[in-house]
Amino acid sequence: MAASAFIYPNNQSTVAQVMTKFHELALTKGWELQHANTIAIGTGTATNPKWDATPALSTPAGIASYLMPLAGLTNRWVIQIEWAWGNSSPTAALGYTTTAQGVNTSTGALISPGRRNGWVAPSFVAGMTSLSVSEYGFAFMIAAQWHGVERRRSIGNVILDDLISHQFAEGGSTGFTGGARNVVRRWDTPEFGEDGLAFLAGFSTSSTSGVAQLSTLSSSDNNTGYPVGPLSNSNGLGGILRHVQCFRPNDSIASIDQSIEIDGQARLYFPYPVTGPGGLRTLIAKS
Repeated sequence: MAASAFIYPNNQSTVAQVMTKFHELALTKGWELQHANTIAIGTGTATNPKWDATPALSTPAGIASYLMPLAGLTNRWVIQIEWAWGNSSPTAALGYTTTAQGVNTSTGALISPGRRNGWVAPSFVAGMTSLSVSEYGFAFMIAAQWHGVERRRSIGNVILDDLISHQFAEGGSTGFTGGARNVVRRWDTPEFGEDGLAFLAGFSTSSTSGVAQLSTLSSSDNNTGYPVGPLSNSNGLGGILRHVQCFRPNDSIASIDQSIEIDGQARLYFPYPVTGPGGLRTLIAKS
């Protein structure tokens, strides 16, 4: 599973920039746009929405539904992506996703939708923004906080047909109760219960309490180690997320691409310059 990413420079982007880039990357990975509403289309077309409507306080910024590639699995899920503006600025965003088994391509109505999950994202100018897309899912990230949907991995690192919706958000959220959360969905059952994403602890030898300093697992070059999560935890413990990973700060160098072995191949991840959940460094998949 190869991922493609785009990281916006100068800590600034807009809904229009992020979603037009997502559309471009998703199509190259085999995703298919099924429906975009009028707001998302903006000055674009039904097959190439521009997401450039005029921002307004607490106003929808557009909705679009994409069909996932089959990618050797059983079912092609539909993921609806929705953005709204937190205020009148094009850089202040609220993001949501809903999983479904299909969508009416004329009306946009979802078929067998799951719950709507979302986050109050930091302003696009409050921290570096990026997105990562592959055949199996995607993630949006702002200031080391993220929201994403992807095929779930088992604890034995087997890619499953199931979906996991996941996020880390410090602010308010929709669907999720907040913090680092996830929910799993299978095709033949309802969504499972929401649960926290799981992380390896690794406390220092001087203390076993939750306030202990995390020990480093890096080698002498200060740029190796292994991810401490997040592991999916809804419907039992699963594998580490593909598009987002977390390392201890001493096992990663901010803003310097890090090579991680994924499915037997070296893949690059970009480490965010600010910390994520629990003081860990958050990395987003670039390849």
